[in-house]
Amino acid sequence: MDDEREVLGEEGLEPRTQRRRVTLFVVGVVLIVLAALNLTSAGYGTRVRREFADRRSYDMIKPQVHRALPRTLMLGLGGLTLLLVGARLGRSRD
Repeated sequence: MDDEREVLGEEGLEPRTQRRRVTLFVVGVVLIVLAALNLTSAGYGTRVRREFADRRSYDMIKPQVHRALPRTLMLGLGGLTLLLVGARLGRSRD
């Protein structure tokens, strides 16, 4: 019984499966954060400090956000998929 616990680890998962699960979770979270930063940087632009006179109009922001939307969706959905696969790996041994 103790030998089985050493092989399977604390949660009943093999160490390799546990590492994969954690790796998928971390990569998924990083992709979701990158998606949010991608869309934010497209909307806000590259200059952090702006004077009121230098502000960007709606007509300037809208095309840039629309151009960034496909990449944002790919990053976000990819991250969500990895999170779900990691969760599925955790449940597969239960």
